[in-house]
Amino acid sequence: MNELESEFDEIFNNRQGRLKMAERGTIEVVEYCLQMARNKISELRKSNPKYPKVYIDVVYSTSVNAAAAKSKTSNNYFIGINYGTLIILQDVFFRMLANKNIFPTVGDTSKEKDQPKIHNLQVTDLEQFLLNRPNELFVHPQDYKRVLLGQTMMAMVIEVLAYHEFAHIVFGHVGYLNTLSSNFVLNEVEKDSQPSYPFNLFIIQVLEMDADFFSMNNAMAHLSMMVNNKQRIHADIREFYENWPAAVRYWFFSIYTFYKIVGHKAKGNSTSFRFSHPPPSVRIAIILNNILEMFSVRKIKTDIDSLRTTCIETWAEVDQAFAEISLAECDGFEVRFALSTISIQFIDRLGKYSDAIRAASAPFAFVTPRKMPDK
Repeated sequence: MNELESEFDEIFNNRQGRLKMAERGTIEVVEYCLQMARNKISELRKSNPKYPKVYIDVVYSTSVNAAAAKSKTSNNYFIGINYGTLIILQDVFFRMLANKNIFPTVGDTSKEKDQPKIHNLQVTDLEQFLLNRPNELFVHPQDYKRVLLGQTMMAMVIEVLAYHEFAHIVFGHVGYLNTLSSNFVLNEVEKDSQPSYPFNLFIIQVLEMDADFFSMNNAMAHLSMMVNNKQRIHADIREFYENWPAAVRYWFFSIYTFYKIVGHKAKGNSTSFRFSHPPPSVRIAIILNNILEMFSVRKIKTDIDSLRTTCIETWAEVDQAFAEISLAECDGFEVRFALSTISIQFIDRLGKYSDAIRAASAPFAFVTPRKMPDK
């Protein structure tokens, strides 16, 4: 291992360190996602010279997680994406696309075979995820177009995840929290949804909101490039970016699926302020507000009301997809909560205290986060 790899291995030692080349074997998804994450951050750094260098690698842990960290000895920054995250995400999207009732107009669904439902999609570890599998451990779509959609959705999530963790670095979150707790690693998923830290968990929720804005804005910029330059897209996946409603639908479906997996412990309710992360329904509601504001400000030619309806309908599609391939119930609770008074109050509180928390992390920041949009 080189110096950066060794330092990465040490920082993430408590979760089995760096995934070594010999252990990666021929699992294509690992190298594919790692290179994508590295390329996305490299592109961002070229666009803004203020952004710092960061070393990104895969952590040899079967749990669902990703994290940003800073070395206190070298001041190097690191992003680690858990091996378990990549395997679970690929299986979830492929299992969904192997079901003929999910996105039935994509490809030839007659090629897909009925698959027994698995026990649960919302787990925190690969070992739990693989329990009670009736037949094959992993499945994948038979139709080529549906395989491509699964890969596209996986790419959308990895892009957002890389941007999100990078935001924790460029906005000074990692540096700031390191002053409050020694050797702090800012996780996307906590082992305990209400962990014990020497500071208020609401601080992390505001920082997570800022990181979500950063990742969404950069992801939307890339989505805009794809929609507006379809001639540069490979013909086989061009239909996924045919227009804004189609592209946003697939993107929204992918990101909410990811949030439901990583945030299932933080169920939306009146005690949401006690969690380390906002509930998935609240996170996606904030992002919806941000998307609509972006389309309005940039005067993008599409029907804003229609786009909002598409996003809300996609929420329901995700819940139905979970129920199609697992024993999860589809009761629509998350959608109702996201649009409820409690959710609005939650978002208001995040906005109310965001300036003070941002001011505390500002001395460690490379850039300043943008204001939260109005509802």
